[in-house]
Amino acid sequence: MKVIDEDGNLFGVVNVIDALVVLLVLAVVVAGASFVLRPAPAPEEPETTTQYATLDLGTHPDYVASLVEPGENISFGGQSELTITDVYATEVNGNQHVLARVALEDVAGTSPFEFAGEPLRINRELTLTTPQYRVAGNIVSVSDAGSELPLTETQVVLRSTVPSEAAADIDVGDTYTVNNRTLGTVESVSVYGTDNPSVNTVYVGVSYVTYERSSTPRFAGTVVEDGATLPFRTDSYEFSGKVVRTNAAQQAGTEATRSVTLQLEDVNPETANSIHEGMVEQFDGEAIATIDSVSVQPTEMVLVSQDGNVYLRDNPRKKTVTMQATLRVRETASTTQFKGQPIQQGSTVTLDLGTITIRATVTAL
Repeated sequence: MKVIDEDGNLFGVVNVIDALVVLLVLAVVVAGASFVLRPAPAPEEPETTTQYATLDLGTHPDYVASLVEPGENISFGGQSELTITDVYATEVNGNQHVLARVALEDVAGTSPFEFAGEPLRINRELTLTTPQYRVAGNIVSVSDAGSELPLTETQVVLRSTVPSEAAADIDVGDTYTVNNRTLGTVESVSVYGTDNPSVNTVYVGVSYVTYERSSTPRFAGTVVEDGATLPFRTDSYEFSGKVVRTNAAQQAGTEATRSVTLQLEDVNPETANSIHEGMVEQFDGEAIATIDSVSVQPTEMVLVSQDGNVYLRDNPRKKTVTMQATLRVRETASTTQFKGQPIQQGSTVTLDLGTITIRATVTAL
């Protein structure tokens, strides 16, 4: 069979001209459909910019504070997105005080920068809402860069009075941890006896991770300065200590030994006879004070006779104890310190000698 016969029909059925018209119409329909069904081009995303801020989220229970972590992304609608980049939590009165560094992303072009439709202002409140928690905080600082909080290491020496069991547990290298972040490390420790044998005075050198605001270091909401009270806690013990030295983790001065003369007056014979050469106050195997010699004499008393004569006599019930002792001290250019306190002639020192605790007067130094 001919493809096109003498009448111009295609395969003897359809006129060639008609077939071409049909094909042309079909081509137009297909082209139109493809144009209509082609997806519209996606609108271009507006350009964004990022600012950084520090939020003071206040105090919260441990189970809430521990949920605030770096990496959390929080949408405030539209192009406004907040990302937590750093977190610093310290313990305050049984709760945790939380500071968060955040990156704030929003549409570029506004001056000043706006986030969620409002300028970033100091003290502006932002509420962070996630499936796990909802906390609100105030902006305390704003900057163009810096994803980390302004944290620094600050060294101090703390003085505290603690139970003897706790004092024995304090050791160099102990760490204070909150939410798996180390906030403090013990650098030095000195333990001294007191009038109470179950209580010790401790001097603990600590390196704290502090938050620096306006060039002032803060820890647990407290400015780190002389006289401030700061906490320290481990799984075994906890205490609060008074800052007695800043920018150092050791007590002032250099360690030395000093021979001194000590005296007890008007003590009963039993007490006098219980003090003897070789007695030692020590901690962790190190001598703090050693009694080198002891002299016991009756305490003299003044008697006045009926005729007005004055007599100096020995008191049969009271003794005077004179001791030579070697003390472990720290010496500075201006003072000699024993157990963290300056001593001089006339000072009173307390010695825990194991079987007896005495308060003696320094008569020669």
